Amino acid sequence: MTKGTTKITDTTIKAALKTDKRSLYDARRVEFHINAARTGGTFYDVVYKGKKRQRTKLAKWPAVTAKTLFAELPAIRANALADREASLTVSAFQTGGEVLMWYMQHIDADKTYSSDYVSTSSSYIGNHLLSQLDQVRLNDIDKPLLYKQLYMPMQSDYALSTIKGVLGTLKTAFTRAHETRPHCQQPHQKHYA
Repeated sequence: MTKGTTKITDTTIKAALKTDKRSLYDARRVEFHINAARTGGTFYDVVYKGKKRQRTKLAKWPAVTAKTLFAELPAIRANALADREASLTVSAFQTGGEVLMWYMQHIDADKTYSSDYVSTSSSYIGNHLLSQLDQVRLNDIDKPLLYKQLYMPMQSDYALSTIKGVLGTLKTAFTRAHETRPHCQQPHQKHYA
């Protein structure tokens, strides 16, 4: 196994899957660990405490692309820093992307969710929801916005069951965030599809 610094992109990940590499390291303090089946892997945020390296799981690839992850990385780190500075008190979510990234981490860490559910939900989030709701403030997420930004673009290319799955994942993410992080700012129930 060789370990060197490289810029992690979807292209470099696909190339690494065809080699004997087990991980990639990006100078932006992100590691990518390739799974045993060599079909995907996991992104980790890396922080050094003295000589000790601490990793925090960020997301799974290909459910979340490298491009999406690196676009979200500053916000993820800012939230983590705010949480540490607040002595691990719960911070309020402000955008749809924050809730969705939290939910992906939540279902990945909670072993009560089946691997199929985690894979499907992560795919819905990475392929459909993050691109549309990433920077949208929670108070702005309502039925007209979901209709315009999710339903209409998807209905011409996807089966109704897929659209229902995407919207169901969105609803569950917001519900779980509100239940487990009660200080979470949440859109009103009438906003859900």
